[in-house]
Amino acid sequence: MKNIRRTLVISIAHSSLKQRAVAFALLLKDRTNDSSVIRNFTIYKLQKLTVLKVKGKESKMHYDTIKKYVDVLIKIGLVVIKGCDLYIRKMASSTKHRNIDISRFKIDKTKNVFEQIRELLFLMVQAHKDYVQSLLRLRKNPTSGVSIPKLRKVCKKCCGNPDAEYKEYGLSYKKASKFMGCCAKTAFTSIQKAIKRGWCKKHNRCEVHEMVGVHYREIPGYSYTTENYGFIIRSNTFTLSKFWSKSLNVDASLSRANRYGISDIT
Repeated sequence: MKNIRRTLVISIAHSSLKQRAVAFALLLKDRTNDSSVIRNFTIYKLQKLTVLKVKGKESKMHYDTIKKYVDVLIKIGLVVIKGCDLYIRKMASSTKHRNIDISRFKIDKTKNVFEQIRELLFLMVQAHKDYVQSLLRLRKNPTSGVSIPKLRKVCKKCCGNPDAEYKEYGLSYKKASKFMGCCAKTAFTSIQKAIKRGWCKKHNRCEVHEMVGVHYREIPGYSYTTENYGFIIRSNTFTLSKFWSKSLNVDASLSRANRYGISDIT
């Protein structure tokens, strides 16, 4: 499966159970060659579709786990059971800019797909930050053809203030974890995996100030001190890869901006 609806991904944020269920649906789509119907379905039949052979050994999902995921998918409207058949509803939109390209996903088992969905949610948080930054930069230096009143209206909607100035505070793991539906420690692990995949890059923000004779004392405003230096550690910043920047940030920015007659956001 190449695309997934942006609104679908947003709807499963904050809930790891829904994320796992959608990961299971993506696995079924992949194992059935994007088929939307599983005839004469049973839980055991779905279980057979999850079989994965690794080094000659077979692993498959538990019966109760599959049943739980099917129930969740029915509740969120992704699965419908008619008679003896299970129908998986369309997960992508026919409108291109409303989709997210997930062709970089490795779909082998539910757990791995779930982890990639969680990493995608983090990328979406960063993409939104990039969008707001581009928006405020455009408001400060508008190009020709841009409607200033409409631009201010968008800025007010995104930032609460049409004259807001962009300030980089970084992105903390705790803040990202709220959207990802997990704890800060799990968010840290997921983000590290996204970095290893090459989906994003991390930029450390550490300020070092010479403070002769400070000698490990606690100084207000400083994270810690050594014998002659003071350190201020701030939240990291992240940069999306070109692929995800295009899939999540640029296309989304242009589609939103076009509604307001603003077509020069990049």
